[in-house]
Amino acid sequence: MSVRRSKRRPLRLKTADGTVRRRLPRVRRRKAASNVPRINPGQFLIDSLDKRWRTFGKRVRKGLPRRGRRSMDEAVHDLRTASRRLLSVLQAVERLGARKSVRRLARRVDRVLARLGRLRDLTVQREMLSRLTAQSRRSVPGGFERAAARDFMRLARKARRRLRGEDLATLNDDKRRILRRLCRCGEDDSDTRGKVLDAARDAAASLRARRASVDPTRVGTLHEMRIALKNFRYLMEGLKPLAPGVSENALQTLQVLQTTMGDLHDLEVLSSALATYVKKGSSKRAAKLAPVLAELEAKHSKMLQSFLKSADPILEYWDEILSAAPAASAHRPG
Repeated sequence: MSVRRSKRRPLRLKTADGTVRRRLPRVRRRKAASNVPRINPGQFLIDSLDKRWRTFGKRVRKGLPRRGRRSMDEAVHDLRTASRRLLSVLQAVERLGARKSVRRLARRVDRVLARLGRLRDLTVQREMLSRLTAQSRRSVPGGFERAAARDFMRLARKARRRLRGEDLATLNDDKRRILRRLCRCGEDDSDTRGKVLDAARDAAASLRARRASVDPTRVGTLHEMRIALKNFRYLMEGLKPLAPGVSENALQTLQVLQTTMGDLHDLEVLSSALATYVKKGSSKRAAKLAPVLAELEAKHSKMLQSFLKSADPILEYWDEILSAAPAASAHRPG
C-alpha cells in the first residue's frame, strides 16, 4: 500500500479505551528544509541530553513511594519513561563520538529500566482488570488480585533498595564526558545535523525490520516491535527541531500506534497471568475464568487486526518524512 493512498483514508486503531481515528497529514517536501530553525545541532543535543539526564536523575533520587498504590504505579511509569527518553537521545549522541562513555551510560540506564519491568507488568495487570466488563470483573477471584498485590509490594521493596544504591555520581561522570565531546561540534556544522538524522534513519530501519519479522502467533515478535517503536518515537520527539516534516500531527501517528501495541502487550500480560493462575487451581476455577479469557482474546484479536492494517501506512509515511531530511557525509567519527 502506498503512502499516497493511505492519506486518503483515516486510519482506525483500536485501543483498550475504544477506536482512535487518525488521518496521515501531508509530508513537507525537501524545499521545507529551509524552514528548519537555524540552530546549532551540537548545542541542541547538549541541551536535550542535559534535560533528559536531569529528569532521569530526579526520578531515580525520588525512588518509589512507600504508600499509595496509585503513586507507586505512577512512579514506576515515570522512571521507565525517563529512562527510555534518555536512552533515545544517547542513540543520537553516539553518532558524534564519545562512544565508550555513551554505551557505558546506556547500559547503566538500561539496567534501571530492566529492574522495573516486572513491576510494570503487575501494574498493567491491575489496569486491564479494571477495563473488563462488570460480569467478567466479578468472575476474577479475589485471590488472584491479592497475590498480584503481594508480589507488587515485594518487588517494590526490592526496587526501592536498588534505586537507593544507584551510583548517580558515576553516571554523571559519563554524562560530563559526553557533553565535553558535544561541545566540540561547530556552530554551523550541517554534517552534524546529518549524522543525527542518520541515527533517526537507523532507528526507523530497525523498526521496519521488527515489523517485517512480526508473527501474530509469536508474542515475542510483537513485543520487540513495540520496544523499537517506543525508541523511535522518543527519538523523533527529541529531534523534532532538527528534522523537517516532523510535526505534532506526525508524532501523534506514532503515539496512537504505540498505544495499540501497548494495550496488546497489556492484554497478553493479563491473559498469561490468568492462564497460569488457572493451571494452579481446580477445574471449577478454570470454568469460572473461561469467559474472562475469552473476552481478553476477543479484545486482543480486534486490536491485532487494526494494528496489522495500520502499521505499514504509518511506517511508510515516516520513511517519506526521513527521506526528505538531509543526510550526513560519508565521514563517521572514530
